[in-house]
Amino acid sequence: MWDRRRRAVRMVCLGALFLFLSPGGAEAGRVRGTVVDRAGKPAAGALVWAAKLSFLEARETQEATADGSGAFDIEVGPGDWLVFALRGDEGGRGGWGSIAKVGDGKDPAPVAIRLGAPTRFKGRLLDAETGDPVTQGRFALDDARLLEVDAQGRFEAPGLDLTNHEAYPLCPGFERKRILFDTTGRPDAELELRLPKAGKIVGRVLDEDGKPIAGASVGLRTSGSIFSGSALWEKCSADGRYSYDGKPFGRTGRLAARAPGYQDQEREDVVALDAAVPTEINFTLRPDPRKGSTATAKTVAKALNRRTVSGTIVDSDRKPVAGAVVRWDLLVSSDSVPETNSDAEGAFRLENVPDAANVLSVMAKGLAPAFPPVESGGDLQVTVELKRGVTIRGRVVDEEGKPIEGVRVVPQIDNPKPNWAGFVYLDTLQAETDRDGKFTLEGMPENVRCDVVAEGRSAARQRPLSPSDESKNEVVLLGGGAIRGRVVDPLGNPVKNFRVQVGIPKNAKPGDPVGGYFAGYGGTGLAFTRNDGEFTISGLTAGNIHRLTVIAENFGAGVAERVESQSLGRLKPADDLTIRLGVGHTLRVRVIREKGKVVEGARVTIIQNEGRGGFQWGYSDSSWDDSVTAQANAMGWAEFPNLAFGKGTVVVRAKGFSRTRLEWVNDEEEVDIFVEPESRLAGTVLDESGKPVSGSRIMLSWGNGEMMNILVDEKDGRFLADELGSGKYSLNVIPSAGPALYSGSVDLEPGKTVTEEIRVKRPTPAAARERK
Repeated sequence: MWDRRRRAVRMVCLGALFLFLSPGGAEAGRVRGTVVDRAGKPAAGALVWAAKLSFLEARETQEATADGSGAFDIEVGPGDWLVFALRGDEGGRGGWGSIAKVGDGKDPAPVAIRLGAPTRFKGRLLDAETGDPVTQGRFALDDARLLEVDAQGRFEAPGLDLTNHEAYPLCPGFERKRILFDTTGRPDAELELRLPKAGKIVGRVLDEDGKPIAGASVGLRTSGSIFSGSALWEKCSADGRYSYDGKPFGRTGRLAARAPGYQDQEREDVVALDAAVPTEINFTLRPDPRKGSTATAKTVAKALNRRTVSGTIVDSDRKPVAGAVVRWDLLVSSDSVPETNSDAEGAFRLENVPDAANVLSVMAKGLAPAFPPVESGGDLQVTVELKRGVTIRGRVVDEEGKPIEGVRVVPQIDNPKPNWAGFVYLDTLQAETDRDGKFTLEGMPENVRCDVVAEGRSAARQRPLSPSDESKNEVVLLGGGAIRGRVVDPLGNPVKNFRVQVGIPKNAKPGDPVGGYFAGYGGTGLAFTRNDGEFTISGLTAGNIHRLTVIAENFGAGVAERVESQSLGRLKPADDLTIRLGVGHTLRVRVIREKGKVVEGARVTIIQNEGRGGFQWGYSDSSWDDSVTAQANAMGWAEFPNLAFGKGTVVVRAKGFSRTRLEWVNDEEEVDIFVEPESRLAGTVLDESGKPVSGSRIMLSWGNGEMMNILVDEKDGRFLADELGSGKYSLNVIPSAGPALYSGSVDLEPGKTVTEEIRVKRPTPAAARERK
């Protein structure tokens, strides 16, 4: 996902997290700088706004107007800020090296912005059912702008970068859905979008005493752009109430609550079924032991089964290592990951970390990293030895052999946890190329690989580097990758509105260059509106091969296999790649109950997941897979007259009935789905002393790989699962960390509620001990 840093910070972008989301101080500061036009002259009167790089929070911006000399001065709060500017149709932003870091009473260095060529992006929002304009709302862009929608459903964004973008529509009564689009090569790009109707979630966010929490917010955790993603979060009112509009009908999904000084809480069982009656979901947050007073922290930490891990960092000569980064687990640095630095004596102390087996990540410049295991069982002291690593030197150049300055070289190693797959980034030990394109990595372990990443270029990922032969370490970075093509209907006529999904070819061979793009490309796809059916997809890795699937209303999907992306400056003509759509698929789903009666109003969703196996309610039915939802009529039929795909998963939700799914694999045109009166599972999860186990959840599994998670109330240990079918379920109590606390089973009958009173035994903390 680093490929896309040139235009927006991605929430799960590793580089973004460890470079930009550093904790700020408590003092406000000023972001200053200048704006010039393309000729380098002062851009007097330019609108300038600073957007805060705040992860999982509502949008925060401050703005000012450039004076006659192009200078601007914006007062902002503590944190990291990215600066944008606009004059007329010309837009620009500060570079990634000029992130304004405000805190500790110091103002950041001045930010210089040069405006680009004029562009004007135009859009229109329509009701997916009626085709009528969506007459009110806003369109949240990934440059932190909120565009107003007029009475005709239209909006405009002057000065938008010519690249790939992410946005969210915020329109009352309509789905708050991710929109990916690409304006590469189109300064006058247009986009027409059809929005499905959606429901509303309401409730309150309170503390354990039932009081509202200042600064609380409710939203959806997901990857993507921080700035457009901020549209997924709503602030609570003074009495703790919130209203979250835009939840898709009939699809179980997640919703989270968070507040300063408190632990986040996430629900996975949130569903909207009735347009007239909002679904009520309430949250109870517990204090975060890492953010309270010492006395409070100790009390809360004990209740949450937390502990302190401390010790000393030494080198191979047993001398203390000062300034080493010590981090809990293998996560990259952010303000949500427990992390500290060793002092002059090599000592460190990590407080309020989970009392569960895990590893520490220990890194220091010039020394090889270490990942010592830590056992559960209370407070623990460890001594960690960092051995000497090797030094690796190399050079990064472009296609013409010219050096590239400012390239990040981020080392990675295989996952050091026993029996774990994947890899781990050594973010603290990364390097950056100088003006000659040269870089030096110190303290490297054996078998290290690197991701080589530069703005506007295709990344080189997992590149092996030689510690002994510098000549083997010249890395060539191609320009940013893209694909250009054209979409036509079955008769060969251009298609105006369509989406393109990007995936791995079905016939991919071992060693084929695949991947290297934002994950949303694969499910959501990129939306295009063009009379000539042409599209350009940027944000790819040049030279990689892809499977393109095109989806358009009233047509069957069109597919192109093994499509190679080229450098942006060397794109082939659109007519070299023509994707022809097929005939649409038809499906009618009838929802019936006992005695053959129909269920009017049931929500039926078709998910294009092609029978991957397994189904987790709250995840599989709210993922990025393409989907479409309809409501059953008075005869019990939900009609899908023109589907782009002919197989997937059919999900049925109806209030008071069992949630049901069916694998649609043979392109049938009609199916019946039986639902029965809902079974309910209620009860409590308490420890030996009758207290709730903080952070625990119920995991139910049944049938052919179906499962769901149920939150256990933090205050009284109660839980409730509804809309279940009859049958035998496996039931496990899962704590916030560590193995299951309870495993059992339960039998449910139609229309009945079963109550389970579960007592679990907490892990017994052992006395603090020394392990070297």
